[in-house]
Amino acid sequence: MTNATDRKTMLQNEISKIAGCNVEITIRGDRKFTFSTDRVDHDLEFHLTSYFGKAMVLDGESAIDDCGTFVYMRAT
Repeated sequence: MTNATDRKTMLQNEISKIAGCNVEITIRGDRKFTFSTDRVDHDLEFHLTSYFGKAMVLDGESAIDDCGTFVYMRAT
């Protein structure tokens, strides 16, 4: 049986393939997550909302030239 770390890694890899860039997942709290990249990716929000559908709700997005893109979501 896979543990939570393995499942997180598998999800990161799957989302990275869909987004076309490396995506890191940070667990911010109960049912709250940040998806981040090391470069600006204006399509990341679209890829994530398409992937998760109604299972996740967008809480916000920010893109910083020197840091990357951050998409904040929570599970419904």
